[in-house]
Amino acid sequence: MDEPFAALDVNTHVSAQQKFLELWQAEEHRTVLFVTHDLGEAIALADRVVLLGDGQVLDNVPVEIDRPRDLAMIAGDARYQQVHARLRDQLH
Repeated sequence: MDEPFAALDVNTHVSAQQKFLELWQAEEHRTVLFVTHDLGEAIALADRVVLLGDGQVLDNVPVEIDRPRDLAMIAGDARYQQVHARLRDQLH
């Protein structure tokens, strides 16, 4: 999936993310390759974030936040904040 929610208005964006999570989490052993420029979205939706830059892998971070995830509350989770800070620091 290449930036599937990028062109949506904010309400539709949140609804589509939630529906994606519901569908993905409905069964185990599903794999989705999801491309986004939004660190928060990547962390909220993924089990692993691979940060790319300058044609190479800059980092490969597991997201160890329990599922199911609450998209409205996830940014307050300390694990989310740690992963976000780690990835953000590498973008400068």
